[in-house]
Amino acid sequence: MRKPAGQEFSTILFFEKLPNVVFAKPPVEIAQDDTAELTRFLPMRRCSNISGYSTVFLPGPSPSFVLKSSSSAPKIIGLQGYGVQAMSPFNTEGCEHGFIYTDIHGTARVTQIPSDCSYAETGVSVRKISIGEDIQAVAYHPPSQSYVVGCNIPEPFELPRDDDYHKEWAKEVLSFKPNLDRGKLKLLNPFTWTVVDSVEMEPCETILCVESLTLEVSESTNERRQLIAVGTARSKGEDLPTRGHVYVFDVADVIPEPGRPETNRKLKLIAKEDIPRGAVTAISEVGTQGLMLVAQGQKCMVRGLKEDGSLLPVAFMDMNCYVTAVKELSGTGLCLMSDAFKGVWFTGYTEEPYKMVLFGKSSTKLEVLNADFLPDGRELYIVASDADGHIHILQFDPERELHLLRHHDTQCAFTDILPDPKSLQGHLLLHRTTFNTGAHYPTSSRLLQLAPSPASSEASRTNGNAEPAEEAHAVLLASPTGVLATLRPLSESSYRRLYSITMQLTASLPYCAGLNPKSHRTASASCGPPGVDAGIGRSIVDGAILERFTELGTGKRGEIAGRAGYSSPGEVRAELAAILGWAGMGYF
Repeated sequence: MRKPAGQEFSTILFFEKLPNVVFAKPPVEIAQDDTAELTRFLPMRRCSNISGYSTVFLPGPSPSFVLKSSSSAPKIIGLQGYGVQAMSPFNTEGCEHGFIYTDIHGTARVTQIPSDCSYAETGVSVRKISIGEDIQAVAYHPPSQSYVVGCNIPEPFELPRDDDYHKEWAKEVLSFKPNLDRGKLKLLNPFTWTVVDSVEMEPCETILCVESLTLEVSESTNERRQLIAVGTARSKGEDLPTRGHVYVFDVADVIPEPGRPETNRKLKLIAKEDIPRGAVTAISEVGTQGLMLVAQGQKCMVRGLKEDGSLLPVAFMDMNCYVTAVKELSGTGLCLMSDAFKGVWFTGYTEEPYKMVLFGKSSTKLEVLNADFLPDGRELYIVASDADGHIHILQFDPERELHLLRHHDTQCAFTDILPDPKSLQGHLLLHRTTFNTGAHYPTSSRLLQLAPSPASSEASRTNGNAEPAEEAHAVLLASPTGVLATLRPLSESSYRRLYSITMQLTASLPYCAGLNPKSHRTASASCGPPGVDAGIGRSIVDGAILERFTELGTGKRGEIAGRAGYSSPGEVRAELAAILGWAGMGYF
């Protein structure tokens, strides 16, 4: 900072305390001999130009950069790999404005931060690819490592001139034509991020869903292949019925164009099925035989790909109005359908014989935009988001029992265990809790399997006879406002302790405009329970409040940790690092 003339330096220097939601990684223990050097305390390193950023590097067991743009707060970006012992800027012809560093194993690396990505705005590496059209759906094709993007492009609408019932349309001339969307499927190369192939749909046909599925392509050899399934809707007006199509594409290898080696792949049409009644709104894999579950109109139908290019139906389930999402718990046959007006349906699919059975559904009318599974050990929960910004947690439990206390006399009491009549033997889903997301209502989700935590991995290594830890899962939620969020289950002990910390932080920290964060997550009064109420008054643990635990002073952190049942603030920090942010999501 340059000192202006005539002003004291102390009058122009200000400090502002900013929250940090990134937790440092624990140091990696390595084998050392007796002659090893003592641990050195490495200072921070100021770098004036690292790929255009003026940054500060934090060496040590958790190497990180402190980045800031002109329109963002400072963000901490971690460096993958082992701890760093030394670092210095490195600028040569082959590595412009890069850096060189040495890790704890003595390996030196010359590195350059990609200049086409942004880091300081969101805290993660983000690269924006311009497609030029409105994107409806995206699917990744693993064998070719390419992306298939479904777009809808507005184009002028013209009345059909060969209509036998309206021959006057052939003479009609309009100077100002209305616009209707037309679907277009694009294939993107992941190395150059350019469109290498595209397929246009029929006029007035829009793309609603694009999924990458593993389907059986041969009835004799049972060969399976990763294919792209596309669901569309063709609507020409209010007086004509809506029709749909199911397209199945393969990403085939072809001879590239001269001078464009990236154009070595094309979309090849494998199958096309005409749906005479209703649009194809959702597609998913189902079962273990390489079949697909298609939401078409007011039915959900299981179809198999035949060698002649047709899709053979084998089982179906009647729905109500409009299916917004279809999900299957991979390899189990447990399916979840969400309706735009009639809530959530939990069904099962069997292959011998081919049949779909309704297990349970929500009890009230619910405008569901998206639904997904959330397994937690032996428990299976259902996450449903509605049009009012609420997320409902439901559960299928046909063995739920109602405990009644019956007094026999003044000295004895007995408990009667009876089936809960409200659940109708499991036909109505149990409602666990409901919370509000505000304007960030999720419209798409994906179930992710989390990587094991370092604590569980260490326990498995030290105790060879121990049973393998149960797989942990989380639901990644995405909203049209650009917000990504995760929802994950907690154990009973973790829930009680973290909920206690949340309540104490709510009373200890100031909030923007004096708003109450607890009231923000509370469901509105007009939102009724979508199932049999079994939540016992519980609410969620808000990660946005927990990540502010580090804003407290040392004494206050120790006081709150002790009240919540922790031995030290370090134990709280270790538990927060295992559940907040991108914890357990591999790449991050």
